[in-house]
Amino acid sequence: MEVLTALLADAANTGEGGKLNVLGIFHVIQAPNFPTIHHHMTLAMEFRGAPQDKGRSFKAEIQLLDPDGRQVMQFPAQINVDRAAPELQPILPFVLNLQNVAFSTAGNYRFEVAIDGKFQTEISLLLVKTGPARSGGETP
Repeated sequence: MEVLTALLADAANTGEGGKLNVLGIFHVIQAPNFPTIHHHMTLAMEFRGAPQDKGRSFKAEIQLLDPDGRQVMQFPAQINVDRAAPELQPILPFVLNLQNVAFSTAGNYRFEVAIDGKFQTEISLLLVKTGPARSGGETP
């Protein structure tokens, strides 16, 4: 089992035929102040199984780490590979909707993904402090 695709987006779902539908891929969140809350984001991934993985279950562990490497959140998941999957190497879409995620400071955050305790990939997320809001629609 391996991670084929991993990204952050505004929204994602699994469509007909197991398609992963993704809207609004992003890598940066801007906020005027910290700490801040990001009200909604989606972690969208695709896992690819090997032929011998059919009929097996795998334990996925997803962690959000702050710029100092401290765990902010942790998400366990179970990945089940259908024994009757017609593909030689089945691809399994995975969508994790995250609500009201708190970020304490600006900096480089990352989601780390492990399967059965083995690190697979990371998804980087940069939090940036924006300048003060201007009134009257002025632009710099």
